[in-house]
Amino acid sequence: MSNTISFHRHARRALDRAVRGAFSELAGDLAARSAFASLLGHARERSTLLCAGRDAASRAAAVRALKNLARHHAAHVASAATWAGGDAGVNALIHALAQHVVGRYAVPRGFVSVWLADDPEPQRWFIEHANGRPFREIAGLPVRMTRRMEHILLTSPPHLSLQAAMRRAEILALDGPPELVDTILTTDLAADLGHGDLWRQALRFFARYWDALGPIRVTTIIDFLYARCVRPTEIATDAGPSIKGPPDPDFSLAGRTPQSLLRIVDAWHAELAVRRGTGRTWPASRLQGFRYAEPPRPEAEEGPAEWSIAELLSSGELVAEGRALRHCVASYEDRCVRGVSSLWSLRRQAGEGAPVRRFTIEVDPRARAIVQIRGFANRRADGQPRRIIGMWAERERLTVASHA
Repeated sequence: MSNTISFHRHARRALDRAVRGAFSELAGDLAARSAFASLLGHARERSTLLCAGRDAASRAAAVRALKNLARHHAAHVASAATWAGGDAGVNALIHALAQHVVGRYAVPRGFVSVWLADDPEPQRWFIEHANGRPFREIAGLPVRMTRRMEHILLTSPPHLSLQAAMRRAEILALDGPPELVDTILTTDLAADLGHGDLWRQALRFFARYWDALGPIRVTTIIDFLYARCVRPTEIATDAGPSIKGPPDPDFSLAGRTPQSLLRIVDAWHAELAVRRGTGRTWPASRLQGFRYAEPPRPEAEEGPAEWSIAELLSSGELVAEGRALRHCVASYEDRCVRGVSSLWSLRRQAGEGAPVRRFTIEVDPRARAIVQIRGFANRRADGQPRRIIGMWAERERLTVASHA
């Protein structure tokens, strides 16, 4: 059997699994199942959205988007039977289909991200805006939207998800510099729009004192605020771990200077270091590690190079990772213990040399999604590291958040 035939059979089986899974998730909602079947059929007939030439991750994303559009069948204003279809990238086709099926007015291309995830709230925002409602008038929006913010939002770069675009608009409307935008979009705040008042106050503080703080201090303060004000606290008891609320949800930045705040943050770091002396560990996730050998290069003096992706499973490993890459990944310990996050280290070893840590990868195990990738001093991944992470994601059937 030729490689081409084998590839197409594998692709067909992968697509069939994704479709069966979507029908299963829609069980109990006959109207949604009917809408999904219709969207699926017309997408196949009228476009290349599900064609065999696409990789498995792209086709799985397309099926997920069709499933989510089907869930909102009551909001459909046009049939997929009248959609123009065509040949384009997956995101472009999904955006065009969503725009046709649920909207009367244009929605920025980047906002297609809402259909690639399973959160119905951002999908509702898309639908309301596509039917003419300004974002600042949408009920329940987690970010208080001003006219200036909305103007910035609607001119967002197309590669940003809706949530990341909202965060960018918020920062720029507060007169934050572009460097602050770049820094914030490497953190959880690119996707997490909750606790709006806390983060509005923090972003205003960062914009005001950016020159005194810089990217490393800003991301460290964000980690501190998550630990202090947002994330639940795990307390060991004789009956087992007890989950309490955050230590100080009413903590405020009002009246603080960078110096006074950083003294508190540094004390928190010292407390973390003492607590980590106990050497906490946690179970491995169900994901597998990854290795990739670079093609040999005769001119390379360092010898053959190999990349590896390995899970971090102890507080000591988190501390070592954070020290090597100058970020605060160690503050994610409680999330790892609770199974909310799974952290991985991308390393490169050349010849007989020691492996060098290059990037830390955060995976949301429940969503099977890579939600954050942090390099040295929170640098973004691109080029070869990004491609290697993409290969691992495809093998493990992980999606990669657009802000990661």
